[in-house]
Amino acid sequence: MKSKLIDIIISLILNTFSLLIWVYEMIIASDIPVKISYSDCILLISLLVLFLIIYYFYSIRTKYKLMNILLLLPSLYLWYMTMKQGLIHHFHKYDTLISIAGFIVILILIIHLIFRIKKSKNQVI
Repeated sequence: MKSKLIDIIISLILNTFSLLIWVYEMIIASDIPVKISYSDCILLISLLVLFLIIYYFYSIRTKYKLMNILLLLPSLYLWYMTMKQGLIHHFHKYDTLISIAGFIVILILIIHLIFRIKKSKNQVI
């Protein structure tokens, strides 16, 4: 019982972290005109890579892969909308780069979780 609760809490914390990265990107890109510094770009991409690594190792150990996919879907949607806006309107090159990186990171994690589900179903049969 306790390990289930810990697993769910870790999942919620990690997904909250992904949303906080998106919120931080929205805050630094909210100026008109958009002016994102190179250091902000590096910081956000580093946070995204750190999130990818941590979530990857967490997803290997978790039993609740479907729950994690469902929790990542809102983040995927937010990053997709941000990436789409950046690609259409060309606000700033760093803004677009961060948005594309965020979308790709979340998409990689969802695809990884889907493959883990398929792999675990193949082992059971």
